[in-house]
Amino acid sequence: MTRVVGVHGAGKQLMGSVMLRGDCFPALSGGLRHAGQPTLSEGALTQALHEDLFRPPGRP
Repeated sequence: MTRVVGVHGAGKQLMGSVMLRGDCFPALSGGLRHAGQPTLSEGALTQALHEDLFRPPGRP
């Protein structure tokens, strides 16, 4: 079950959800570990994307 939803910021609209999650999950896990909190399971983070607003279908 998803516990955290990440939303990309400016300049990340051309990245896909897998790439963004690959950047965010280790950083979030490390921060939680550093704060003495339990880390998240692999399925606990989902990346919400809105790149379709920047790249309409059929346009690079």
